[in-house]
Amino acid sequence: MNQPFIQVLKIPHYLKNLFVFLPLFFSTQLLHVDLILNASLAFICFCLMASSVYIFNDIGDLQEDQLHPEKKCRPIAAGKMSIRKARLLEISLASICLILSLTISLKLTLLLLSYKVLNICYTLFLKKIAIADVLTISLGFVLRILAGSLSTGIVLSSWIVIMTCLLALLIALGKRRVDVLYYRRHNIKLRKVVSGYGIRTINILMIIISIIIILVYIMYTIAPESIQRIGSQFLFETTFWVAAGISRYLQLIFIKHSSDPPVQMLLKDHPLKLILLGWILNFCYFIYL
Repeated sequence: MNQPFIQVLKIPHYLKNLFVFLPLFFSTQLLHVDLILNASLAFICFCLMASSVYIFNDIGDLQEDQLHPEKKCRPIAAGKMSIRKARLLEISLASICLILSLTISLKLTLLLLSYKVLNICYTLFLKKIAIADVLTISLGFVLRILAGSLSTGIVLSSWIVIMTCLLALLIALGKRRVDVLYYRRHNIKLRKVVSGYGIRTINILMIIISIIIILVYIMYTIAPESIQRIGSQFLFETTFWVAAGISRYLQLIFIKHSSDPPVQMLLKDHPLKLILLGWILNFCYFIYL
């Protein structure tokens, strides 16, 4: 299997699809084998559809990517893969995904199809509209946890939906901030939508959203239904990890001026990985031990 084929799939970005497992994780049913298998199948489906979306985006962003200092090395932008082959691969991945998802439920198939349509709209026009572009990215993460809910039959908590939406919005704004800074320094628009953003506005929004995320998480941990389901009054202690993770992310963006995509940031930054691991272990302690 050649390297351009692997690169165009953007396999490292499959980490985003782990959001599919969140409903199962928060439901205290993570040890149920049947539910794990269903969620894993939904994860595979989302990975296939996500790769299909990435290829569609790369074809649509071809001219912009060729001007980008890093994206110009992508297989399609660099001419290592023809548009015809890329389009064929895109359609094949989407088709396999939809057929595979039918083995779980028709609702999951329709959700995955909605995700594809949403991203087609994003590539064609939503990415050119300030705020609408980051809201679309945020909605994509909400669809991931909805896929986890549909595949396992677990009723989705409104707290989880809100936190996922806000966290995705925070990360998306961080990416736009990098684009705006690059435009200011080099007078090159990596994305046309940067004209609709200002550094001061993005900074304020990111701080406000960060505070709201922490407050919503605290409300979730002390909510009577959460305490009853998990069986512990001390779940609020895990707020430390959430606050630490958000603080570290803001430090990387505001102080260290990291320009890495969120996935690369998580893979490269050891403190962020340790904080995430700490939160998972701490949360699992209250749920299962």
